[in-house]
Amino acid sequence: MRSRPHTTCARISVPSCWSIVLVAACASGCARAAVPSSAPPIFASAPRGIDDTALGTPVDVHFRPFQGAAGRPIFPAAAVQRLAQTSVGQYCTAIRDAMSLEANLSAWQTVNASLGYSTDRRFATYRAFQIRSISTLDDRADYDEAPLGAAFYISRIYWGYSYEAVFDGDRRRMNAAVGALLPMVNGEVSSFANGSQLRTTFSGIGLHPRSGTAIFARAEDQIMAAYDTDGAPAPVFVDYRAIPGRTIGPNLGIALDPGYRVTIRFRSLHVVEDGTWFSTPWTLKARCFTAANGPYTEGTLVAGGRVDANSSHTLDATLILNAAAGDTIECVTDGTFADSFSNGPLASGRSNLVVLPETGGTVALKVAASGQTAYQVEADLDIVPFK
Repeated sequence: MRSRPHTTCARISVPSCWSIVLVAACASGCARAAVPSSAPPIFASAPRGIDDTALGTPVDVHFRPFQGAAGRPIFPAAAVQRLAQTSVGQYCTAIRDAMSLEANLSAWQTVNASLGYSTDRRFATYRAFQIRSISTLDDRADYDEAPLGAAFYISRIYWGYSYEAVFDGDRRRMNAAVGALLPMVNGEVSSFANGSQLRTTFSGIGLHPRSGTAIFARAEDQIMAAYDTDGAPAPVFVDYRAIPGRTIGPNLGIALDPGYRVTIRFRSLHVVEDGTWFSTPWTLKARCFTAANGPYTEGTLVAGGRVDANSSHTLDATLILNAAAGDTIECVTDGTFADSFSNGPLASGRSNLVVLPETGGTVALKVAASGQTAYQVEADLDIVPFK
């Protein structure tokens, strides 16, 4: 081990949501025995264009790499090992701490990093991936002193294929109800994002949707059926660890505001006028929303079934809507009728306005429409608060 020059303790002011104290910052060329940090690593999407030579390279508190000589690995003699590993999986969650958000924003080049951690925006991600190998660094080896301002280093690189959808929205829309739904939502990614009024950015590294449309595939066989690989494996994820001797301040949590999951159960349809002389095939659809430009959900109540004037029918349709505190819920209906005598649009219906009770509960909703076709639809709203 080389001789160790005089060391000093320097505090660097970092304009961020946490602070970093740089301890024993010595001159270039200093080497010390490493004691790996006991803190859990920060898992994030891999920065573009890296390979195994990035192992041990330092980044600053915003996970930005250093350039030139300052960006060399701080473990110059450490052994690098690549371990074969085959795994297929998915990961879908809201990002709940500031360091994970900073680490991922650094890699999401298509997302405006200036949004960052603020009081107004929240982020979530869905990742489908296939891992083929993992490259690791023996960070018990002697290390060179990192440059001033360095906070973390890349300790592990995951090689394979990935497809990622990044969601972001204001804190009112990316609320606790949306966060609770993310690990279990199914269907098209874009439909979920549009219905929740979230912006979506897609990024693929050797993995792409077979149909051209990204879906929330969960099980291994679903992922293999929905996504296809292309090209050689590439870095898709990394682990960051705190640099030995650098004391990192607290990792601030990112809270999700309270929200509500509203389950709309359509129970019955009463037809007053069916539009023609005899039983008539109807197609009736419903759309429920929180505001004119707010989150919405839509579905079919009647799909070509025959109805008669002055008849009642049992419905079996359920829609789910995520809402924020203070929202109101309203539903509208429309559709078409057609038989050999006549055809045309069904009268549009509109429901009563439901104000979400703070404690949740069940509230009745009724849609009424009048005209050449006339009907009433009855539904219950099951409102569950999430905090």
